[in-house]
Amino acid sequence: MTSPEDPRDLPGPDRSPLGPGAEQEESAGIRAAFARPSTPLPPPPGAFARIRRRAAARRRRRVLTVAVVACGAALATVTVPAGFLTDRLGTLSDHFGSGGDGTGPPAEHVVPASDAPATGRSPQSPRESSAGPTRTPAPRPSDISGPPEAEATETAAPKTPKCSGALLTLSRQRSEQAAGSRYLTLRLVNTDGPACTTRGFPGVSLAKGPDGARVGSPAERSGGPGGRITLARGEAASFVVQLADTGNYEKERCRPGGAESLRVYLPGRRESVLLDVDGLRTCTAKGYRTLHVTALTRS
Repeated sequence: MTSPEDPRDLPGPDRSPLGPGAEQEESAGIRAAFARPSTPLPPPPGAFARIRRRAAARRRRRVLTVAVVACGAALATVTVPAGFLTDRLGTLSDHFGSGGDGTGPPAEHVVPASDAPATGRSPQSPRESSAGPTRTPAPRPSDISGPPEAEATETAAPKTPKCSGALLTLSRQRSEQAAGSRYLTLRLVNTDGPACTTRGFPGVSLAKGPDGARVGSPAERSGGPGGRITLARGEAASFVVQLADTGNYEKERCRPGGAESLRVYLPGRRESVLLDVDGLRTCTAKGYRTLHVTALTRS
C-alpha cells in the first residue's frame, strides 16, 4: 500500500519510476533501431521458374485462342467435313496440355486402327459413324484421261537442227581498212537447206599451205555473245573479223608472217571452212593477238 506522498501517484512526468532521463534514452534506442539499414529478403527458391512457366502458359493460351477464332472464321465461309475442326482443336490441346503450364493431366491416348483388338470388323471412329459430307479424293495425273505420252511426242513440232558447214556457204561481203586494222565482214548463207539455228562466236584463225596449217594465234572474241538466229533457206548471218597491222608491233618480237586463207569454225561445231583472202599477215610469235571476231548477227 502506498502513502499519499508516493511519487507514482503524482500527475505529470514525475509519475515514472525511472524519471525523465530514462524515457529519453528509451526513445533514442527505438529511433536507432528503426534507423538501421534493412537487408532485402531473397526470393523463395523456384519463384522465377514459376513466373516463366506461367508466362509460357499464357502465351500458349493466347495461341490456342487465336487458332479457335481462325477456325471459327473459316468455318463460317468454308464447308469442312464433320470432325475436321474437332480433330485440329484436339491436336492443339494435346500439344499445349490441358493444364496450361505443362503440369496438367496427359491427353487421352487414342488407339490406332492397327492396334485395335480383332473383333471381326474394323472399328469406326465417331467421325465415320456421324453423318456428314463425304470427301472424294482428287484424281491422280495418271487417272486423268488424255493422249498417251508417245502420241503427244509424235504431235510435237520437230526441233530445228543446228546449222553446220554442209548447210551454210561462207563468203566475204566487204573489206575495210581503218585505224591500223583491216576489217573483213564475212557472210554465212543457207543456200539450199532446211531451216537451222545458230548463235555465238565463230572460231577464226589464219592458215596457209595445202593442208591449211595455222599461222599465229586464233582470234579473240569481241563484244556481246548475241542471240539465237534461225536461218531459213536463202537467209544469212554475218560477223566481222578484225586483223591488226603487223606494223603496230616491233618486228623482231612480232616476227610477221603471211597467210593465204581464213579458217572459220561455226559456233559449237568441229568442222571448219577455208576462205581464200589475199594480203593476210599476222604476228607468228607466241602471245601476240592480232585477230578479233564478233558474234553472229542476222544480215
